[in-house]
Amino acid sequence: MDTIAVVIARGGSRRLPRKNVRSFCGHPLVAWSIVAAACSRLVDYVYLSTDDDEIAEIGKTYGVDGVIRRPDWPDADAVAANRVYRHAIEVLEPMHGMDYTCVQLLPTSPLRKPHDIDMAVAFSREIGGQAHLVGAAPCRETNIYEKLLDGVCQSYTIDKSYRFLAGASGLVNICSPRWYLWFTEKLGTDQDADLDRMLHENRHPDRVFYYSACEPWQAWETDTEVEFEMCEIAMERMILRGEGIGIYEKYRSA
Repeated sequence: MDTIAVVIARGGSRRLPRKNVRSFCGHPLVAWSIVAAACSRLVDYVYLSTDDDEIAEIGKTYGVDGVIRRPDWPDADAVAANRVYRHAIEVLEPMHGMDYTCVQLLPTSPLRKPHDIDMAVAFSREIGGQAHLVGAAPCRETNIYEKLLDGVCQSYTIDKSYRFLAGASGLVNICSPRWYLWFTEKLGTDQDADLDRMLHENRHPDRVFYYSACEPWQAWETDTEVEFEMCEIAMERMILRGEGIGIYEKYRSA
């Protein structure tokens, strides 16, 4: 069974304009997810879904197997990723059918390595590919804070032994196309605000499993100026170590 990585990247961005094409450690941000997937030993094909000409050209430059041009939806600022992935699955069906493992990658979580993708794919195969796996990061301390007064809270330490995880949903998500279509149909919405409300009210359907996929710092995202810079520092010091993007190719050929 093939494994297909789908990177989704739109041209618009509300918090950090044009961040997917912005230089990150010397390359466009979106390129890091493409190259990480391309250098994974267990990924057979890499596709880029976008609504933007510049991002599409970046994808071709960095070696995607194909660009999926999605519509310029008028409500693009409000839709969740499930509409984008559903569209990609529909486009890929004539070429690849529906019996493959889909690896979903967001470029805003660039601190993944090819090895992280391979470990997630291997784990999915080990459990038979029957669940939607969502990456998560271990937390050393798990706290909640009870509000006492405006600006004053009481802290309660729940755990300090890495038994709990924090979501890192943009890092590596894995599912079967058939399952994803079934699951997102069951959700009944592709609006971000609706899905956030469902999670808040604990009405999100089951059969989504979180697994420890990375170090805590790998869960950082590039949604703001400061976060973008912090991710660049982490990438340079913790992953690249002066070798640049070619360190991913070294992993594949090792």
